[in-house]
Amino acid sequence: MKIVIIEDEKPAREKLKRFIQRYAPQVSIVAELASISQAVDWFTTQPIPALIFADIELLDGNVFHLFKQIPHVACPVIFTTSYNQFWMEAFQSNGIEYLLKPFSYERFTAAWDKYQILQQNFSPDYHQILQEIQQQLSNVSQNYKQRFTVKTKTGIYFLDIQEVAYLKAEQGVVFAYTQNKKRHLLPTNTLTQMEPLLNPAHFYRVNRSEIVHLLFIDHLEPYSKDSLAIILKYNLGRLISSQSRTPGLKQWLDGL
Repeated sequence: MKIVIIEDEKPAREKLKRFIQRYAPQVSIVAELASISQAVDWFTTQPIPALIFADIELLDGNVFHLFKQIPHVACPVIFTTSYNQFWMEAFQSNGIEYLLKPFSYERFTAAWDKYQILQQNFSPDYHQILQEIQQQLSNVSQNYKQRFTVKTKTGIYFLDIQEVAYLKAEQGVVFAYTQNKKRHLLPTNTLTQMEPLLNPAHFYRVNRSEIVHLLFIDHLEPYSKDSLAIILKYNLGRLISSQSRTPGLKQWLDGL
């Protein structure tokens, strides 16, 4: 049995290897990949393993981008992450288990046993089972925006909702800002029109002119007595919650 580990933190990678070698010494770890680019290069030239252990937030991006770029990677995945908000995307990407760091050896063995049960009892229809799970999960969010159609002078392109760090209303138009610090003009005039189209589990309106994407929040800092500074990942700056929206922001984050 061959396994691939996708993990950019060496201590986490070594811990996972110890757990695997302790519980299943017969397993062969054929690759240890630390980035999306490494994983893309490996999976385009190597046979698909029996199982993947994958962290989610890597140095060069989100691991879900890998599965979009390499759709033929159809083996089961056990996700390991410090964040609890990715569960839906995980099970839409061949995920069979979701381990929150730091996870114990007992939690690891339970995930491994789940994989073994699926293999033993459902191997002939495994991919069909995954497709059914993915379809059920997609039905949950099918009413929310999955991508934007952006028109420019040179043509039309599509912007995936997962790439949007935050939205901002400026002078009667709405822009989507992405990780590379580019802004994209959206086909709507107000955040009031946009807000119902966004999944409230992932997006929150922090003030009159800005909506933040949960995946891009790094941490919060006090700003004033009744406001918070939302520090974004990838040096994207900060957003300031309004006094009226701060209590709801706290409840939104506490509910995750």
